[in-house]
Amino acid sequence: MKPSSIELNGRLENVIGTSQTKIAGWSRYIQLINEPKVRLLEYGHRITAVAKTLDQTDFGTMVLAILEPGPNDTASEPIEVNAEKKIVGSLGRKIVMKPGESATVTFLITWHFPNLIMGPPDSMKGHHYAVRFDSATSVARYIAENFGRLYGQTKLWCETWYEQSTLPHWFLERTLANTSILATSTCFRFAGDGSMRMRSRLLSRDLHHVWLYEQTMGRLFPELDRVLREVVDFSVAFNEKTGGIGMRGEIPNQSPHRAGR
Repeated sequence: MKPSSIELNGRLENVIGTSQTKIAGWSRYIQLINEPKVRLLEYGHRITAVAKTLDQTDFGTMVLAILEPGPNDTASEPIEVNAEKKIVGSLGRKIVMKPGESATVTFLITWHFPNLIMGPPDSMKGHHYAVRFDSATSVARYIAENFGRLYGQTKLWCETWYEQSTLPHWFLERTLANTSILATSTCFRFAGDGSMRMRSRLLSRDLHHVWLYEQTMGRLFPELDRVLREVVDFSVAFNEKTGGIGMRGEIPNQSPHRAGR
């Protein structure tokens, strides 16, 4: 049998500032950056005129990247357009494989949107990851530099949990199902004080009647759980006169929830 020629491609749209596309005075761009360990498309924006009404809450940067760049990689051309126009970038790799061979191509999608605002206090503004990284490009570079460790530890954790346990898989899945909430917009870790909040119907708060029976975070991520208790429970939510801990974080004049003992 003859070798097969295969091309794998990843595509990503620049969706920065989606809520502001009808306001003039800014543009979106996609630019190519080549580095020894990673080839990446950086998605960003530029302010081209004074726009007083421009809300930059959903502004930031994005990246589509491919690790271990080679001569057979392909990339879309750099582009910059007015914000109302749609632009999509692509990265790919051409591979020639003989029968029975296999190959691995690793793509990354990273993002960095630092302008989160969930409440009036400064402690409830900004994503905590913006304290560590200044852009999605910095995140991609970090992953490229530490990919072996990050991938290895993640794989080891999964193998330890699922393959070395004597419990059935369905039970293991149910045990960790709610942990995924920590990686969604249900929970936030803010830049101001590094605290965690769970999002309620109106605002992002530390809900005691929910967190009280949440035991997973303290065992898998004890540092996060400790920050939640120290910065929220025994700080902004603590009533020094009564010794009670308010159910909803910073909301003033609330009675302590009976589940928050």
